[in-house]
Amino acid sequence: MSCGSAPSDCRASRGPSIAAWAALSSGLALCCCTAATSFDGFSRNVSGADEPTGAPPRFEVAPDTADAACELPLDAVFGAPPAPPWALSGFARWRAPGIELTPDLPNAAGLLVWERPMTFDRFSVDIAFTIEAGTVGSQGTGDGIGVAWVAGSRPPERRGAGEDMGLEGTSGFKVMIDTYKNPTDPDAPYVALARTDDRSRLATSTPFTRLTDGREHTLRVELDDGVVTAVVDGWRAFEPARIRGYEPFSGYLVIAAGTGGATALHTIQRVSIRSGRGGPCAP
Repeated sequence: MSCGSAPSDCRASRGPSIAAWAALSSGLALCCCTAATSFDGFSRNVSGADEPTGAPPRFEVAPDTADAACELPLDAVFGAPPAPPWALSGFARWRAPGIELTPDLPNAAGLLVWERPMTFDRFSVDIAFTIEAGTVGSQGTGDGIGVAWVAGSRPPERRGAGEDMGLEGTSGFKVMIDTYKNPTDPDAPYVALARTDDRSRLATSTPFTRLTDGREHTLRVELDDGVVTAVVDGWRAFEPARIRGYEPFSGYLVIAAGTGGATALHTIQRVSIRSGRGGPCAP
């Protein structure tokens, strides 16, 4: 139902941490390094503890007041109903403290749309989300949540459900956390880069665990010169994937989710968008 690629052994942003301290009595210095290896889409450090632990990761973004000239949501938190140019479509509704994209019902889809047209040459999008495993569907938990950028002169409205995430009939691309395993899919949940028109996959990950546990997780999607990177909870989902023949186009950015025979409660807590090759909104 989507695509992705292996969660990879390395952090997407930085290497192992090093802590050093001076021994007061002897004046000797002690240095300690922590290494990480891949473990079912997360990591296990040398002490054997699973990561990430503790509070969910927060993406490092400047507040909206950092640069008044940038009109993009540098760190939108949905403690109140979203105001224009945000728009909700389909089953999406504000439900404190976030945007519920789909209820735990079959054949639902919801969109959170940034209704200002953008040129998709270079951008980064961060979302904080929760997925609560379905309880009413006949086929378990599904279908997934993700970030899409679609062409058009008007903002998209919800069409279809399931794997399409309400984007049926659009032309563009999506990075989706797919939580339902079709016969030809990797074990779910996994991350996929795909086209929105024909669902063809351009990259897929190996399975990520725990993404349907109802806790907050993060997804970062980056596009630069047709190369897409996806990072989940700080861990790279697949190697940077080049979209063959990609040409920048104008359209709309969408956060979307869908259910089919499999269901889940999909919620968005925060969104951060950066775009362009220069100026106050650039990544």
